[in-house]
Amino acid sequence: MEQASATYPQSNPTASEYRTLQMKYDSAMETIEKMRAELHRLRRMIYGPRSERFIPDRTPPGQLEIDFGGNGCQTSAGDISAAEATPEPHTVLTRKSSADTAGRGQVRPRRQFDPSLPVKEELIIPVGLPDDAVEISRDVTDLLEYTPGFLWIRRIIRPRYAVNGSVAAEELPSWVPLPRTNAGPTLLAHVLVSKYLDHQPLNRQMQILSRRGMALKPSTLCDWVHSATRLLEPLYRSLVRQVMQSGYLQVDETTIPVLDSGRPGAARKGYHWVVRSPGANALFFHYDNGSRSREVAAGIFRDYSGTIQSDGYNAYDIFENRPGITTLGCWAHARRKFEQAMDNDPARAAFALRIIQRMYDIERECRRRNLSPDEIYRERRQRARPLTEALHRWLMENRSERRSAIDRAIAYTLGIYPRLCRYLDDGHYHIDNNMAENAVRPLALGRKNYLFCGSHRAARDAAIIYSLIGTCRLCGHNPQQWLTDVMCRINDCRTSQLHTLLPGNWTPQPDTTSGF
Repeated sequence: MEQASATYPQSNPTASEYRTLQMKYDSAMETIEKMRAELHRLRRMIYGPRSERFIPDRTPPGQLEIDFGGNGCQTSAGDISAAEATPEPHTVLTRKSSADTAGRGQVRPRRQFDPSLPVKEELIIPVGLPDDAVEISRDVTDLLEYTPGFLWIRRIIRPRYAVNGSVAAEELPSWVPLPRTNAGPTLLAHVLVSKYLDHQPLNRQMQILSRRGMALKPSTLCDWVHSATRLLEPLYRSLVRQVMQSGYLQVDETTIPVLDSGRPGAARKGYHWVVRSPGANALFFHYDNGSRSREVAAGIFRDYSGTIQSDGYNAYDIFENRPGITTLGCWAHARRKFEQAMDNDPARAAFALRIIQRMYDIERECRRRNLSPDEIYRERRQRARPLTEALHRWLMENRSERRSAIDRAIAYTLGIYPRLCRYLDDGHYHIDNNMAENAVRPLALGRKNYLFCGSHRAARDAAIIYSLIGTCRLCGHNPQQWLTDVMCRINDCRTSQLHTLLPGNWTPQPDTTSGF
């Protein structure tokens, strides 16, 4: 019996169908590559080293040398000076055991404490000491003790007098910052410093105060913070004017969750902008209803003339061709892009990182030698410019339309390359925007503790206090002492004299707020 054979239609795809399948395949492979790179990036964030300094374990083959004069990037390493090729040495600190540091009969030296700390001495006399004993020396042991902060009441009594049918009474002294509240200047300063510097949410502060004998409602602490911020707001505006007078500014932005009044329990992503003056030791934060649009950046720098340094965020592109403004890029962000591409293309990523590392080695050497801006300018021109030119040639030769991690790093760097190289034009400029990034760290740490701001008003209050406390720290002042003194004096200070209270101009006054 002859069996029937099944036949299946066999057709070859047309050219258009083949191109469609190829495009789908390429798209799928690109998506897989992106997901693989993202997985590696997240693993490095969780388990990898925190330092961004590039220290290669080995030299990738085919990526050995840098060309400073030819058409390629494969010339001899002898073209690089020894100072450029040799990274700055690192000092490794190791902890020694007591057996290593103190031998038999050897006395461990006493630790030197802050001389301003109060000292309470206790003398211990041996029991049963004979009358003819002679003291030949003393063993001194210093123990650090801690007494928790305590609350106390300053009671201001103002007698009222009847004089010729009228009543005469003295007004509250001007050093009382908020006459309608029961919070004195020291307590207000403590609440602000605890929240915006020590990252303690108000509910946690409420619990601490309750253990010390003062039960407060959350709304009371919120009102204190808001009222104190309104009191300090004119000083904040004076600080903004001072910072914007600087000829060189760094700018960055960071997220801040803000509760959405239209959706109970939900939060929207807001943004704080930070502007820092490297030369004036001053900074300020700006909050505009949480927006990150270029209109906010344009408003901040509306009347500004000078130099603005930022990362590659496209909102800052509006300043590129504005008369009177010079834009600088950030090499730390470019370096970060190549560091993220190490898992995607380690050979090419390591090559770019090696050049950038040599540029940073030059900057560290300049700081170590304490060079003047003019000397830094000459060092950069002589040693860093050949590195930037070599990197630019390599980037142009390796650019691609693909969207892998290394291709995105190359495209990002090429897109802002003129800005990146402008730091070579002035010894006052910095190679990166890290000073502005460091300024937002207190806000990032606070965000992990208090999680969100309850409203746009609370976010604006945070911008004001972060600005004042951040500038205070840059000037080397104790924020608690500065805030206490300023809140005692600001009611008597004329608007034209507010600048004298700014941290950079502040002169401490005798403390009249302590009753003990």
